[in-house]
Amino acid sequence: MKGWYLYGINDMRLEQAPAPVLKEGNLLGEILCAQPSVTETQMVTGISNPYGFQERLTKEGSVPLPGHEYCARVVKTNKNSKFKPGDRVAGIAKIPCGACFMCQTGYPMLCKDIDLMGVTIPGCFSELALLPERALTKIDDRVSDSEGACLQPLSDCVGAVDTAGINMGDTIAIFGQGCLGINSLQIARASGAGMLIAVEVRDDI
Repeated sequence: MKGWYLYGINDMRLEQAPAPVLKEGNLLGEILCAQPSVTETQMVTGISNPYGFQERLTKEGSVPLPGHEYCARVVKTNKNSKFKPGDRVAGIAKIPCGACFMCQTGYPMLCKDIDLMGVTIPGCFSELALLPERALTKIDDRVSDSEGACLQPLSDCVGAVDTAGINMGDTIAIFGQGCLGINSLQIARASGAGMLIAVEVRDDI
């Protein structure tokens, strides 16, 4: 199959990639839509160095298959999977282990053995991907493939607004009106915020 590999700043290439092999707790998905995130855009352009990518490129070579904002169609599952071939799915990027103390006590996002899609495990800039089932949700038929790929950043915004503990009528300021800022703005409004203040340094947003 074909997949995108990162070799350095401004150097992402489409190459032949090994086909993923189905493993327990995972499924194989055909990627229908994968979009570059803010993190990946910064990584490729060299604006910032998230997760030590430049050091990894120097020491380990290419970074295999970035991509964590995706919509996929299930191709193959294990016997006891809750999904079936043909289902469309999307998933979170930070994948808790499910076995540690924090995961077992209801705090999976504080997992100390968390996987990052496209960082510690291969991502979805490819034709097929191995997708951890615990990261996935089935997508309603009314949701398009491109909208499905937006569910990952949306889930982060829901988590951020929930953590903020907004009360009915609160005045909220959100700095930055890119994808995450606009999502957070809408979620804050739906959560009962009163006055919403949007702050942005760019005139074209």
